[in-house]
Amino acid sequence: MKPDQAMELITMLMGAYDKEVQPSTLHAYSVYILALDYELVKKAILQLPLTHKWFPSISEVMAAVRERIPRGSSFLEELALEKMLAQHGSQAIREGKVSGEEAETARALLLQKDTMSATSDPSVIGKSLTHFQETLSKIRGSTIEKLK
Repeated sequence: MKPDQAMELITMLMGAYDKEVQPSTLHAYSVYILALDYELVKKAILQLPLTHKWFPSISEVMAAVRERIPRGSSFLEELALEKMLAQHGSQAIREGKVSGEEAETARALLLQKDTMSATSDPSVIGKSLTHFQETLSKIRGSTIEKLK
């Protein structure tokens, strides 16, 4: 997300609570949300006034964002992962010893799951989610091309 988008979202949050905050507080909030997807944070911020009576802390904002981060994938992608794990094992998939589109999907899913379980750092989660989405888009695109 761009800095002006982060400020827009923080301003939206302040408006919902009719709250003025110090510049240092604005900076602190923006540091945490800058690395994240704009639409994801916007959805979280729009929901916060419905669930929180008082202006939310950074941790409450981040918790609302984390609730909206896809925790994996679609049902079919989960099945593909389970199939690959059963056939080859997670270590072989992680190390790239298995090739093909299913293996790429499985590797992207494993990386996303590992990251989500290992950290709550928003910049790391944001980068991991972006990589995951790019990998799946690439795989889906090549699959569509094969079907043409």
